[in-house]
Amino acid sequence: MILSVSPNLGIDVTIQLDRLQPGEVHRVKTTKRQAGGKGVNVARALTRLDERVCVLGFAGGDELSRRFAEEGIDARLVAVESEPRTCTIYLTPDGAATVVNEAGAPVEREDKLWEQYRALVPRADAVALMGSLPPGVSSELYEKMARLARSQGVFCVVDTSGEPLVRALRARPSVVAPNSSEAEALLGQTLESNDARRDAVAALRERGAELAIVTLGREGLVVAGPEGFSGSLHRRSPVDMRFGNPIGAGDALVAGLLAARLRGFATVEMLRFAMACAVASLAEGYGRFRPRDLRPEEIVFDATD
Repeated sequence: MILSVSPNLGIDVTIQLDRLQPGEVHRVKTTKRQAGGKGVNVARALTRLDERVCVLGFAGGDELSRRFAEEGIDARLVAVESEPRTCTIYLTPDGAATVVNEAGAPVEREDKLWEQYRALVPRADAVALMGSLPPGVSSELYEKMARLARSQGVFCVVDTSGEPLVRALRARPSVVAPNSSEAEALLGQTLESNDARRDAVAALRERGAELAIVTLGREGLVVAGPEGFSGSLHRRSPVDMRFGNPIGAGDALVAGLLAARLRGFATVEMLRFAMACAVASLAEGYGRFRPRDLRPEEIVFDATD
Protein backbone atom coordinates (compact mmCIF):
# COMPACT_ATOMS: atom_id res chain seq x y z
CA MET A 1 0.00 0.00 0.00
CA ILE A 2 1.16 3.53 -0.82
CA LEU A 3 0.20 6.25 1.64
CA SER A 4 -0.53 9.61 0.00
CA VAL A 5 -0.55 12.34 2.65
CA SER A 6 -2.39 15.48 1.54
CA PRO A 7 -3.23 17.55 4.63
CA ASN A 8 -4.74 20.54 2.81
CA LEU A 9 -7.49 18.78 0.89
CA GLY A 10 -10.11 20.81 -0.93
CA ILE A 11 -12.60 20.93 -3.75
CA ASP A 12 -11.27 21.67 -7.22
CA VAL A 13 -13.65 23.72 -9.35
CA THR A 14 -12.52 23.69 -12.97
CA ILE A 15 -14.01 26.32 -15.29
CA GLN A 16 -13.41 26.10 -19.04
CA LEU A 17 -13.43 29.36 -20.99
CA ASP A 18 -12.69 30.35 -24.58
CA ARG A 19 -10.26 32.93 -23.18
CA LEU A 20 -9.41 34.65 -19.91
CA GLN A 21 -9.14 38.43 -19.87
CA PRO A 22 -8.97 40.36 -16.57
CA GLY A 23 -11.67 42.99 -16.20
CA GLU A 24 -14.04 41.41 -18.74
CA VAL A 25 -17.24 39.37 -18.45
CA HIS A 26 -16.75 35.72 -19.41
CA ARG A 27 -19.14 32.98 -20.48
CA VAL A 28 -18.39 29.58 -18.96
CA LYS A 29 -18.33 26.55 -21.28
CA THR A 30 -18.23 23.85 -18.58
CA THR A 31 -17.76 23.62 -14.81
CA LYS A 32 -16.62 20.55 -12.86
CA ARG A 33 -16.28 19.90 -9.11
CA GLN A 34 -14.11 17.14 -7.69
CA ALA A 35 -11.90 16.28 -4.73
CA GLY A 36 -8.66 18.26 -4.94
CA GLY A 37 -5.16 18.29 -3.54
CA LYS A 38 -1.81 17.06 -4.82
CA GLY A 39 -2.12 13.83 -2.88
CA VAL A 40 -5.50 13.16 -4.48
CA ASN A 41 -3.99 13.48 -7.97
CA VAL A 42 -1.24 11.06 -6.90
CA ALA A 43 -3.89 8.59 -5.75
CA ARG A 44 -5.78 8.83 -9.05
CA ALA A 45 -2.62 8.11 -11.01
CA LEU A 46 -1.63 5.20 -8.77
CA THR A 47 -5.10 3.71 -9.14
CA ARG A 48 -4.64 3.73 -12.91
CA LEU A 49 -1.34 1.91 -12.40
CA ASP A 50 -3.15 -0.77 -10.34
CA GLU A 51 -1.37 0.20 -7.14
CA ARG A 52 -3.10 0.18 -3.76
CA VAL A 53 -3.21 3.68 -2.30
CA CYS A 54 -4.70 5.43 0.70
CA VAL A 55 -5.15 9.21 1.01
CA LEU A 56 -4.73 10.84 4.42
CA GLY A 57 -5.78 14.43 5.14
CA PHE A 58 -8.04 16.85 6.97
CA ALA A 59 -11.62 17.28 5.78
CA GLY A 60 -14.73 19.06 6.98
CA GLY A 61 -18.31 18.38 5.91
CA ASP A 62 -19.26 15.37 3.83
CA GLU A 63 -18.56 16.44 0.23
CA LEU A 64 -14.98 15.19 0.16
CA SER A 65 -15.82 11.78 1.58
CA ARG A 66 -18.67 11.48 -0.92
CA ARG A 67 -16.44 12.37 -3.86
CA PHE A 68 -13.71 9.96 -2.76
CA ALA A 69 -16.33 7.22 -2.60
CA GLU A 70 -17.56 8.09 -6.09
CA GLU A 71 -14.04 7.65 -7.45
CA GLY A 72 -13.32 4.51 -5.45
CA ILE A 73 -10.37 6.10 -3.62
CA ASP A 74 -9.60 4.84 -0.12
CA ALA A 75 -9.32 7.88 2.16
CA ARG A 76 -8.72 8.29 5.88
CA LEU A 77 -10.11 11.74 6.62
CA VAL A 78 -9.44 13.55 9.89
CA ALA A 79 -12.56 15.55 10.66
CA VAL A 80 -12.40 19.32 11.18
CA GLU A 81 -15.27 21.73 11.77
CA SER A 82 -14.81 23.95 8.71
CA GLU A 83 -15.84 23.19 5.14
CA PRO A 84 -13.03 22.28 2.71
CA ARG A 85 -11.23 25.03 0.85
CA THR A 86 -11.99 25.70 -2.81
CA CYS A 87 -9.35 25.77 -5.54
CA THR A 88 -10.60 27.36 -8.75
CA ILE A 89 -8.90 26.51 -12.05
CA TYR A 90 -9.61 28.51 -15.22
CA LEU A 91 -8.70 26.55 -18.36
CA THR A 92 -8.45 27.96 -21.87
CA PRO A 93 -8.06 26.05 -25.18
CA ASP A 94 -4.35 26.83 -25.45
CA GLY A 95 -3.73 24.66 -22.38
CA ALA A 96 -3.09 27.58 -20.02
CA ALA A 97 -4.32 27.10 -16.46
CA THR A 98 -4.95 30.01 -14.09
CA VAL A 99 -5.26 28.74 -10.52
CA VAL A 100 -6.76 30.54 -7.51
CA ASN A 101 -6.24 28.57 -4.28
CA GLU A 102 -7.85 29.33 -0.95
CA ALA A 103 -5.51 28.87 2.00
CA GLY A 104 -7.99 26.71 3.90
CA ALA A 105 -9.46 27.08 7.35
CA PRO A 106 -7.19 26.82 10.42
CA VAL A 107 -6.67 23.34 11.91
CA GLU A 108 -6.44 23.10 15.70
CA ARG A 109 -5.54 19.43 16.25
CA GLU A 110 -2.77 18.30 13.91
CA ASP A 111 -1.95 15.54 16.39
CA LYS A 112 -4.97 13.59 15.14
CA LEU A 113 -3.46 13.47 11.65
CA TRP A 114 -0.09 12.48 13.11
CA GLU A 115 -1.67 9.63 15.06
CA GLN A 116 -3.32 8.29 11.90
CA TYR A 117 -0.06 8.59 9.99
CA ARG A 118 1.94 6.84 12.69
CA ALA A 119 -0.52 3.94 12.62
CA LEU A 120 -0.46 3.63 8.82
CA VAL A 121 3.28 3.95 8.07
CA PRO A 122 4.21 0.43 9.27
CA ARG A 123 1.73 -0.96 6.73
CA ALA A 124 2.97 1.22 3.86
CA ASP A 125 5.41 0.27 1.11
CA ALA A 126 5.99 3.95 0.28
CA VAL A 127 4.84 7.40 1.39
CA ALA A 128 4.14 10.61 -0.55
CA LEU A 129 3.98 13.88 1.40
CA MET A 130 2.15 16.23 -0.92
CA GLY A 131 1.23 19.87 -1.13
CA SER A 132 0.73 22.77 1.25
CA LEU A 133 -0.16 22.59 4.93
CA PRO A 134 -3.37 24.16 6.27
CA PRO A 135 -3.16 27.21 8.53
CA GLY A 136 -2.51 26.13 12.09
CA VAL A 137 -0.39 23.12 11.15
CA SER A 138 3.27 23.40 12.09
CA SER A 139 5.80 23.65 9.27
CA GLU A 140 7.73 20.73 10.79
CA LEU A 141 4.95 18.17 10.17
CA TYR A 142 6.46 16.80 6.95
CA GLU A 143 9.87 16.66 8.60
CA LYS A 144 8.44 14.47 11.37
CA MET A 145 6.63 12.29 8.85
CA ALA A 146 9.68 11.88 6.61
CA ARG A 147 11.86 11.08 9.61
CA LEU A 148 9.46 8.36 10.78
CA ALA A 149 9.28 6.87 7.28
CA ARG A 150 13.07 6.80 7.08
CA SER A 151 13.41 5.17 10.49
CA GLN A 152 11.15 2.35 9.31
CA GLY A 153 12.83 1.93 5.93
CA VAL A 154 9.85 3.28 3.98
CA PHE A 155 10.54 5.03 0.66
CA CYS A 156 9.38 8.65 1.00
CA VAL A 157 8.74 11.33 -1.66
CA VAL A 158 8.21 14.96 -0.64
CA ASP A 159 6.57 17.49 -2.97
CA THR A 160 5.90 20.74 -1.16
CA SER A 161 7.36 24.24 -0.95
CA GLY A 162 8.56 26.96 1.40
CA GLU A 163 9.37 26.26 5.03
CA PRO A 164 7.78 22.76 5.03
CA LEU A 165 10.24 21.78 2.28
CA VAL A 166 13.19 23.37 4.08
CA ARG A 167 12.38 21.34 7.18
CA ALA A 168 11.53 18.11 5.33
CA LEU A 169 14.96 18.11 3.72
CA ARG A 170 16.50 17.83 7.19
CA ALA A 171 14.92 14.37 7.50
CA ARG A 172 16.82 13.16 4.39
CA PRO A 173 13.80 11.95 2.37
CA SER A 174 14.24 9.47 -0.47
CA VAL A 175 13.09 11.99 -3.11
CA VAL A 176 12.15 15.65 -3.26
CA ALA A 177 10.41 16.94 -6.41
CA PRO A 178 9.66 20.69 -6.39
CA ASN A 179 8.85 22.53 -9.59
CA SER A 180 11.19 25.23 -10.89
CA SER A 181 9.41 28.16 -9.21
CA GLU A 182 9.37 26.35 -5.86
CA ALA A 183 13.07 25.52 -6.20
CA GLU A 184 13.86 29.13 -7.15
CA ALA A 185 12.06 30.41 -4.06
CA LEU A 186 13.85 27.92 -1.83
CA LEU A 187 17.33 28.50 -3.21
CA GLY A 188 17.04 32.20 -3.97
CA GLN A 189 18.20 31.89 -7.57
CA THR A 190 16.69 31.76 -11.04
CA LEU A 191 16.86 28.52 -13.01
CA GLU A 192 17.02 29.85 -16.53
CA SER A 193 20.31 28.20 -17.54
CA ASN A 194 21.27 24.53 -17.58
CA ASP A 195 24.13 25.24 -15.19
CA ALA A 196 21.75 26.88 -12.71
CA ARG A 197 19.41 23.91 -12.92
CA ARG A 198 22.20 21.43 -12.29
CA ASP A 199 23.36 23.53 -9.36
CA ALA A 200 19.81 23.54 -7.98
CA VAL A 201 19.42 19.75 -7.81
CA ALA A 202 22.93 19.48 -6.39
CA ALA A 203 21.96 21.98 -3.69
CA LEU A 204 18.82 20.02 -2.83
CA ARG A 205 20.97 16.93 -2.37
CA GLU A 206 23.36 18.83 -0.16
CA ARG A 207 20.40 19.83 1.99
CA GLY A 208 19.35 16.21 2.50
CA ALA A 209 17.52 14.64 -0.46
CA GLU A 210 18.82 11.29 -1.66
CA LEU A 211 17.36 11.90 -5.12
CA ALA A 212 16.56 15.51 -6.08
CA ILE A 213 14.26 16.36 -8.99
CA VAL A 214 13.23 19.78 -10.28
CA THR A 215 10.39 19.69 -12.79
CA LEU A 216 10.49 22.21 -15.65
CA GLY A 217 7.06 21.93 -17.26
CA ARG A 218 7.28 21.29 -20.99
CA GLU A 219 11.08 21.18 -20.79
CA GLY A 220 11.06 18.03 -18.68
CA LEU A 221 13.14 17.78 -15.51
CA VAL A 222 16.63 17.81 -14.04
CA VAL A 223 17.80 15.26 -11.50
CA ALA A 224 20.72 14.46 -9.22
CA GLY A 225 21.27 11.40 -7.06
CA PRO A 226 23.87 9.35 -5.22
CA GLU A 227 27.31 8.46 -6.58
CA GLY A 228 27.46 11.37 -8.99
CA PHE A 229 24.25 10.45 -10.83
CA SER A 230 22.82 13.52 -12.59
CA GLY A 231 21.17 14.52 -15.82
CA SER A 232 18.01 15.75 -17.48
CA LEU A 233 14.98 14.16 -19.09
CA HIS A 234 12.82 15.47 -21.89
CA ARG A 235 10.33 14.17 -24.44
CA ARG A 236 11.62 13.45 -27.95
CA SER A 237 8.91 15.61 -29.52
CA PRO A 238 7.36 18.78 -28.01
CA VAL A 239 4.16 18.43 -26.02
CA ASP A 240 1.12 20.03 -27.67
CA MET A 241 -0.91 21.53 -24.83
CA ARG A 242 -3.82 22.80 -26.91
CA PHE A 243 -7.01 21.56 -25.22
CA GLY A 244 -4.81 19.87 -22.61
CA ASN A 245 -4.72 20.28 -18.84
CA PRO A 246 -1.41 20.64 -16.97
CA ILE A 247 -2.98 20.42 -13.50
CA GLY A 248 -1.60 17.41 -11.65
CA ALA A 249 1.17 16.52 -14.11
CA GLY A 250 3.79 16.77 -11.38
CA ASP A 251 1.61 14.62 -9.15
CA ALA A 252 1.33 11.97 -11.87
CA LEU A 253 5.13 12.05 -12.05
CA VAL A 254 5.34 11.34 -8.30
CA ALA A 255 2.89 8.46 -8.71
CA GLY A 256 5.01 7.04 -11.51
CA LEU A 257 8.12 7.28 -9.35
CA LEU A 258 6.41 5.41 -6.52
CA ALA A 259 5.01 2.67 -8.74
CA ALA A 260 8.29 2.19 -10.60
CA ARG A 261 10.24 2.05 -7.35
CA LEU A 262 8.00 -0.68 -5.98
CA ARG A 263 8.40 -2.61 -9.24
CA GLY A 264 12.17 -2.57 -8.90
CA PHE A 265 13.02 -0.29 -11.83
CA ALA A 266 16.56 1.05 -12.13
CA THR A 267 16.84 4.81 -11.52
CA VAL A 268 16.86 5.94 -15.15
CA GLU A 269 13.96 3.67 -16.08
CA MET A 270 12.07 4.82 -12.98
CA LEU A 271 12.46 8.43 -14.10
CA ARG A 272 11.44 7.65 -17.68
CA PHE A 273 8.33 5.85 -16.47
CA ALA A 274 7.48 8.70 -14.08
CA MET A 275 7.80 11.35 -16.76
CA ALA A 276 5.73 9.23 -19.16
CA CYS A 277 2.95 9.28 -16.54
CA ALA A 278 3.19 13.07 -16.33
CA VAL A 279 2.98 13.47 -20.10
CA ALA A 280 0.04 11.05 -20.41
CA SER A 281 -1.86 12.94 -17.72
CA LEU A 282 -1.79 16.17 -19.75
CA ALA A 283 -4.70 14.98 -21.88
CA GLU A 284 -7.16 15.13 -18.98
CA GLY A 285 -5.31 16.46 -15.94
CA TYR A 286 -5.64 15.76 -12.21
CA GLY A 287 -3.53 12.58 -12.38
CA ARG A 288 -5.85 10.79 -14.78
CA PHE A 289 -4.50 8.91 -17.78
CA ARG A 290 -4.92 5.68 -19.70
CA PRO A 291 -2.08 3.20 -19.05
CA ARG A 292 -2.01 2.40 -22.75
CA ASP A 293 -0.98 6.01 -23.41
CA LEU A 294 2.26 5.66 -21.45
CA ARG A 295 5.29 6.07 -23.74
CA PRO A 296 8.47 5.80 -21.62
CA GLU A 297 10.43 5.00 -24.78
CA GLU A 298 9.77 8.60 -25.92
CA ILE A 299 11.56 10.01 -22.86
CA VAL A 300 15.25 10.82 -23.39
CA PHE A 301 17.76 10.82 -20.54
CA ASP A 302 20.84 12.99 -21.01
CA ALA A 303 23.51 12.28 -18.41
CA THR A 304 25.56 15.19 -17.16
CA ASP A 305 29.17 14.88 -18.23
